[in-house]
Amino acid sequence: MSIPTTGVMNKTRHILATLLSGVLLSLCVGCQYNPQQTDSSPLIGTDALALCRIPTPDSWSEYTLNSAFMLSIPDSLEQSNPDDKYSQNLRAINLERSNGIVFFQPKYLNRTPIEKADDHYCRVIVKHERYGAGAKLLHYNETQRLDGQMRSELFDNVMSNLDSRQQLLTSPTYNWVDIDGTKAIEVKYRRTGNKGNTTACTMYYLFNYDEMVLVMTAYREQESELWQEDMENVIRTFRWSHPK
Repeated sequence: MSIPTTGVMNKTRHILATLLSGVLLSLCVGCQYNPQQTDSSPLIGTDALALCRIPTPDSWSEYTLNSAFMLSIPDSLEQSNPDDKYSQNLRAINLERSNGIVFFQPKYLNRTPIEKADDHYCRVIVKHERYGAGAKLLHYNETQRLDGQMRSELFDNVMSNLDSRQQLLTSPTYNWVDIDGTKAIEVKYRRTGNKGNTTACTMYYLFNYDEMVLVMTAYREQESELWQEDMENVIRTFRWSHPK
């Protein structure tokens, strides 16, 4: 794959909007190419932390979403739906879950009374957006320098996911990761949780020329022996159906 070398500005700008934890999340990532502006030009290389892709573990389930990509989920989680018991409980206390998000939660939640719903905490949230053929986002194997503007936008996304009861505990870290050639922006941070607990969160932004995926994992740090290894491995099962 080659990077264009014309002097014409090739500008990509997109917005990913979704609801996470009842808070609006929006991402605007500007990606420009100009031979005179190397700080923002797409790159193909090894400037990313290597994560080896793993096959779907025997006890996990593989999901194909929008015929666009595959992702595997631990057997301790299941896909939520708008009519399960937990969603009904949320509506009963005036909390509404966003449509258009694939939402994985512990299996017990759809059978648990609302007062027991906070006994454990682990989530995998996935959002896919497909844009027109002229979108020209980064290719699946390209990266872009995470400059100050990009980091500021990613930080705004982190803050938009904190509700009024939550606080950021550590400054987010920003890195590109490489999943056997597929590049993703990885944003890690820690926040407060319920009842004095703390939560480890990771957001992955994956690009594929005219489409984009957000994968978010979150788990209660006090239960790291239950969730941490699986949550770190979820992204390592990701693969595009048609890498572009």
